[in-house]
This record gives sequence, structure tokens and C-alpha cells, in this order.
Amino acid sequence: MYSFCCRYSLFRVLSLVVVTLLITTHSVWSAESQGASANVSFHGILKHFPCHINDDQLVEVHFGKIGINKINGENYLQKIDYTITCDGDDPVDDMMLSVNGAVSIFDTAALQTDIQDLAIRLYENGKPLEINKPITIDPAHRPELTAVPVKRTDTDITTGDFKVIATLLVNYQ
Repeated sequence: MYSFCCRYSLFRVLSLVVVTLLITTHSVWSAESQGASANVSFHGILKHFPCHINDDQLVEVHFGKIGINKINGENYLQKIDYTITCDGDDPVDDMMLSVNGAVSIFDTAALQTDIQDLAIRLYENGKPLEINKPITIDPAHRPELTAVPVKRTDTDITTGDFKVIATLLVNYQ
């Protein structure tokens, strides 16, 4: 009789637990279905305010005729005339400027020309500007860029036309 009593009590307790779980689950489902909801709308206007270097025109620097023996990193200094303009009314923040191109093997602030020991060194406000390395600039006060021919010391370079092409790049947010 003891075993019947205990089995009956255990069955009764388990039945109560199952019924309690069912009632609790039903109450949670009922509470969820009786809630309130509202739609949320997100909107805005996306605009593209591009910036332009030199009105999207080629920036050219002409050195003219250069005396090979007068190349010393100071003679023939030329200002690089360029503009940066940005469309839109909002100011541009976090502007980075870089000159990207082939770096001279003898000067990291110079672009390698098509003549082996001749390069064009660049300056930003009088300081050497490393090629392919961005610098932070203030768009309202763009830096003055200058260029000057340089040659590897103790070398003879050949006469003839020379050229080098680089990209003036502005990244902004």
C-alpha cells in the first residue's frame, strides 16, 4: 500500500506540474498577443558632394630647358598650380592629400622620371612631401605644392626630354 500511495502522489505532483506549465505558457502567449505595436519610419536624403581637383583638368608643370649641371634641388623650382573645390553647402571634413606615382630610388620625396638618375622632388609648404603617403589638409587652406628637379649625386645624366606622370589624390568624408 505504501508503494501505491507514493506512486499516486508522484503522479499527482507530476500532473500538477504539467498543468501549471500549460497555464503559465498560455499566460505568456496571451500577454504577448495582447501587446501594442507601432510602425517606425526612418528616412533621410542621400547626397553626393564630390570634390574636384583643378576642375577635373590636367595639372601640368613645365620646367622648360634645364641645364644638367645646374640641377641642385633648388634651381628650377616650380609652383604646382591646382585647386580643390567641393560641391554642396556642407563643409568637407577629414581631407587627405597625396601624390601617387613611381618613387625615385634615391629620394622618397621625389617622383622617378623616365631618365634613370633624374627625379622631381615635391614639397608641401616647403617641407619634402613623401610620394604615396597621404597628409591631412585643411580644405579651406590647401597647402602650397612645389616641384624641383633633382639628380642622384655624382652621376651624369643624359640630355633629352623627360617626363613623369603622377596622380594628385584627395580623399575626404
